[in-house]
Amino acid sequence: MGGRRDHDREADREAPDAGEVGEEVLPRTRRGSRPRHLRLPASFERSLKHNHALSLSDRSSRGGRVAESSTKDRLLAATLTVVAEQGIAKASARTIAAEAGVNQALVFYHFGSIDDLLVAACEHGARQRVEANREAIAEVASLPELVTVARRLHETERAAGHVALLGQLLAGAPSHGPLAAAVATGLGLWIAEVESVLGRLLADTAIADLVDVTGLARAVAASFVGLELYDGVDAAGASSALTALEQLAGLAAVLADLGPLEARAVRRHLRRASTTTAR
Repeated sequence: MGGRRDHDREADREAPDAGEVGEEVLPRTRRGSRPRHLRLPASFERSLKHNHALSLSDRSSRGGRVAESSTKDRLLAATLTVVAEQGIAKASARTIAAEAGVNQALVFYHFGSIDDLLVAACEHGARQRVEANREAIAEVASLPELVTVARRLHETERAAGHVALLGQLLAGAPSHGPLAAAVATGLGLWIAEVESVLGRLLADTAIADLVDVTGLARAVAASFVGLELYDGVDAAGASSALTALEQLAGLAAVLADLGPLEARAVRRHLRRASTTTAR
């Protein structure tokens, strides 16, 4: 019995307190020690203590949350790198932690599970890419220019590895639970930007009341995603498809700039064609 008490006291001395770890790992009793049935293995606690100690040197006057945020950001960036370069099947705690340069225990400490980390990384990456390109999209002044910007984004995103990343996320979504919703959320950020541009460009034009701007934005985003993936197997075909979209955008721009009489005639024909298709 004496030996067991000595062991328990030693485990309590090894356990990191809240100030070192950044937040409580498990609840403590009134005396400060954790209930025996909730204690983490001493080796696991030492691992957590060691990795947080490594972050202490990065702390600034803003406090320990800076280092914790830095570790999470490194894990998010490492996850995106691993998925893009090695495939989603290789996205394990060990591989991601090695890429981030931290102990794999911190994957579960910060995110709980690999699936939750994948979800967080997916949404994090999408926000970064949209933010990086928001200004260029907002400056679009015509429909043909929108396709030109899309072509340029396609080239830069492919060169940066983001097209490969998107392909892996789409492929892995069906087998990774909530990842599908995260991918849809990420695409939704792009759709919102495109919808804003389309709404601005088509407002007060001859075809404004004939176009479902939200549906069109989704169609544009879906086409862009498809062309990004298609480019991997037929780059020339993808480039040809983008050229065709530029031609369609030019035609739409002409229709949008028609005078009142011509616009009325076009709307009448388009409504007639739409009614015939609905039948």
